[in-house]
Amino acid sequence: MSDYDNGYDEGYRAGMQKMREVGQARIEELEAKLAEVEAERDRQYDENVHRIVKEAEAYAKLAKAVEALEHAKLNMPHPDQMIDDALAELKGDT
Repeated sequence: MSDYDNGYDEGYRAGMQKMREVGQARIEELEAKLAEVEAERDRQYDENVHRIVKEAEAYAKLAKAVEALEHAKLNMPHPDQMIDDALAELKGDT
């Protein structure tokens, strides 16, 4: 093999090594960005779950208040306590 061929092979190997290093750096950059995106997605998911639970609790309180109102409209015996309980729950006094 000539000196030219040896130099070419060394240059080729060095170029390939550089391409592998650059490729590895890009892979690591992409993995880091993906981890950031996944963490943000998880944070948003947790916030949404918390919001949904709060909304479900609010709907349950409203349903109880509607039930108390229906009982009061029907003049059932002693609706006052049921109304008082529903109002206290809606106000957050319980």
